[in-house]
Amino acid sequence: MKAIIVPPGKDGTHMGEGVYALVAEDGECLATHVCSHACYAPGDLYTRRPERQPMFEAKGITELVWLAESGLTLAELQERNRAFAPADEEEK
Repeated sequence: MKAIIVPPGKDGTHMGEGVYALVAEDGECLATHVCSHACYAPGDLYTRRPERQPMFEAKGITELVWLAESGLTLAELQERNRAFAPADEEEK
């Protein structure tokens, strides 16, 4: 399964300073981080976060890609993410 780096902005294409998200291709949000530039996002969210590796392994994450490389639009990924909301609400 892919982990998708989602840049900030309304269309997910801003590559400067902002809050970046790491979202599994099934829509589950795995992490967020404020980055000063896009070049830091892969490390801040994934590669330099050994404490997160067990979660990534359990989820079956095998590939890290940018949203633009994922084959999904931001709207499609957001729709997949919304599928997790009902389950989250039931847990409260």
